Amino acid sequence: VDEQLPRRGGQDRLLLVLTDGSPPQIPEKALSDADDCPESLLHHDELTGLSNRRLFRDRLRRALMGAAQRDATGAVLFIDLDGFKFINDSLGHAVGDGVLCEIASRLRHYEGNGATVARLGGDEFAVILPGMADHDAVMEVAKRIETSLCAPIVLEPTRLRVTTRIGICLFPDDAAAAEEALRGAENTAYRPKSSGGERVVPFSLKYARADNRKTSIHRDLERAMADNELRVVYQPLLDARNGRIRCVEALARWDHPELGLLMPSEFIPVAEASGAIVELGGWMLDAACRQAAHWVRQGALTRLAVNVSPAQLECAGYVGRVHSALAKSDLAPEHLELELTETAFQHDLRVASQLLSELRESGVRLALDDFGTGHSSLTRLRALPISHLKLDAQFASGLETSAHDRALAKAVIAMAHELGLEVVCEGVETQGQMDFLMSNGCDLVHGFLVAKPLSGEKLSFMLAA
Repeated sequence: VDEQLPRRGGQDRLLLVLTDGSPPQIPEKALSDADDCPESLLHHDELTGLSNRRLFRDRLRRALMGAAQRDATGAVLFIDLDGFKFINDSLGHAVGDGVLCEIASRLRHYEGNGATVARLGGDEFAVILPGMADHDAVMEVAKRIETSLCAPIVLEPTRLRVTTRIGICLFPDDAAAAEEALRGAENTAYRPKSSGGERVVPFSLKYARADNRKTSIHRDLERAMADNELRVVYQPLLDARNGRIRCVEALARWDHPELGLLMPSEFIPVAEASGAIVELGGWMLDAACRQAAHWVRQGALTRLAVNVSPAQLECAGYVGRVHSALAKSDLAPEHLELELTETAFQHDLRVASQLLSELRESGVRLALDDFGTGHSSLTRLRALPISHLKLDAQFASGLETSAHDRALAKAVIAMAHELGLEVVCEGVETQGQMDFLMSNGCDLVHGFLVAKPLSGEKLSFMLAA
C-alpha cells in the first residue's frame, strides 16, 4: 500500500507499508512517524509534526517522576510568539502556517537526550528539558532558543522576524506536578514587561503566590455575595465653597475569611474578567441606594455616587435595573449619580450615549470618572449627557510642587465650567491642595484630608455632626 501524505515543511512525504498477506502488523515507529495515522494524530500536531498537548503532558509527568527518583532537576519552557495574530491577519494563514513550521523546525534542534518539543496550540510551544545541572544551565538553553527563534524567517517573497516570550518553571523545585509546572511556565511567560523587559523569564514564587491569590478570589467571589462577606463603605465629598458634605461615594470592601480585608483594586479586576461584575455591581447599587435613602430622609445628604462597570452598561436591561434599585429603596433618581470611566464608551459612543440619555432623562446624574488618565476626548464631553467631571488623584498630587500641574488643573476646571459641568477632584490629602482647588473654583473634593472611607454607621455620626 502506498499513500501520499500531507506536505510538511515544504517536503513531499510517502508512507510505504509492506505486507505478506497476513493480518497487518504495522510497526509502532511507522505509526509514530505518520501524521495521517489515527494513532499518530492522537499524539502529534498535524501541521508541524511536533508532539501535541496530550503527548506533552504524558512526557512531562514521566519527566517529573524521573526527576524525583533521581533527585535531578528539569525544566518546562513555555514559548509564545509575539504578534502572531497580526501575521495571520495581514499576510494570510498560509504565511502564518509557514512561520509555525519554521519555528517548529528550529525547536527540533533541541530534541534528544530526553527533551520533548511540542506545539500546544495556536502560536504556543513548549519544551521539556530533563536532567539539567542547575538554574543557570536552563537559562543558557532558553536564551539560545530565544536567539534562534528570533532570527529572520524567509518565506518567499516575505521576510519577517518574530519575537518570543519564554517562561521557565523548574521541577521539582518550582512545581511537583505536571499541570502545576506547565501552568507556572505559562503564567511566567506573560510577565516579561514586569520583569525589566526580559524575553526569557524564570519562575517567580512571588508571582505564583499572586496567581494563587487571584484564583482564590475568583473562586470565592460568588460565595462572598451570598454569605454577606462584601460590604459597602462611603467616602464623603466636600463642597469646596462652603465646607459641607454634599455627596458620598460608595465603595466595596471584602472581608475574606482567609485572605483578610480585600480592596476593590484587587477583586474588581477579577470580577471584570470573570463576568461576575454584573451581579456584583447590582448588589452594590441595591445596598448603597438603601443606605442613601435613609440619609436623604434625614436631610443629611443630597447625593450618592456609585461606580458602574462597562460590562454593566453592555448588559441588556441595565436602565431597568437602575430604576428597580431606586424603586426598591424609595430613592428619588436625582439623588443618584453613576460614575463611568472613558473605557465604557470605547466601542460604540452612539449606543452608550443613547443609553445614558435615558438615565439622564429619568433624573439620574452621570459623572465621567478618572478624567485625564485615559484617551480623554473632548468629543465625548460634548456627546455624553454627563453633569460632573472627576479629576483623577494624579491632578491633586502635583498641585503644590509643579507649576505645570497647577496650570493644567486650572485649565480643566475652567473648560468644564464653560461646558456647564461641575468638577470633582479626587485624592486631596493636604491643606495646600485644598486651598488651591478652592481658590480656582473646583466644586467638590474628596480624599484623606476630608475623610477616609467610613462604614454607614460611622458616616451617619459624621453627617449628624
